[in-house]
Amino acid sequence: MTLTRISALIAAAGALFTLTGCSSSDGGDPTENAPSNLMTYNGNSVNEAGEPTSLFTYYAENSDVPVPYASAAVPSLTTADVGKRVAVRYFVGSGSTITVLNTRLVPTATLAMADTQDAEANNQPVDVVSISRQGPYINLYAKLPAEGTHTYSVLCDRNTYGTSQPHIYISVTPSTESSGYSLSTLSCYDISSVWNSGATQSVVVHINNTAYAGAPTTFTFRK
Repeated sequence: MTLTRISALIAAAGALFTLTGCSSSDGGDPTENAPSNLMTYNGNSVNEAGEPTSLFTYYAENSDVPVPYASAAVPSLTTADVGKRVAVRYFVGSGSTITVLNTRLVPTATLAMADTQDAEANNQPVDVVSISRQGPYINLYAKLPAEGTHTYSVLCDRNTYGTSQPHIYISVTPSTESSGYSLSTLSCYDISSVWNSGATQSVVVHINNTAYAGAPTTFTFRK
C-alpha cells in the first residue's frame, strides 16, 4: 500500500485542517487535545436507549479497515447526504462512542465511468498540495481561490475498469470568483466502485498538476 505526498508543500495542508490532535501542558482548554479526522457520514440512527445518534466511519491512511463511530445526533449534519466526507473534531468515549465538538462538510465527488477520451479530457489544471488514500476515498488538498464555489469530478476510464489497474482522472474547476489569493482546500473522491472490485490491485490517479515545473501528474495507490 502506498501513500503519495508532495513533501515540499505538505505543511500548507495542515493550515486548513489538522488531522491530528494537539497537546496542551498549561491546563487550558481541554478541547485542545481533541483529535480531528476525516470520516464518512453514514446518517442518523437511534441507540439502545432510544436516543438519536449520528453514525460515522473512519479509515486510517492506506487502510481498508473501517472503524465505526457513533455520537449524539449532530444538528449540523441533519440535512447532509449519507456518504459525504466530514472533517470531525471529537473526544473518544467508551467503545465506538465519540463526543463531536464540531464538523465541517468536505466536498465529495463520486466516481463515474467515461470513455477514454472523455476521461482524459477531465483535466483542469490545479496546484496539488497533497494527495492520500483512506479506505475507498482519495483525499486531495489543492490551492484554490479562497472565494466562490468550485466544481469537483472523478472519472474512470471504462476501458480500464475490471482490470488489475484502473485509471482514474480527478479534476477541480476553480470558481471564477477570484479574491486575489488562494487557500489549500480539501476535497474527497469516492472510488469505492473501483477500489472494492476483486480485480483491482492498484489504481492510477491522473491529475493535471501545475504546482511547479515537472510536478507529478500520476499517483499510484496499491492495495
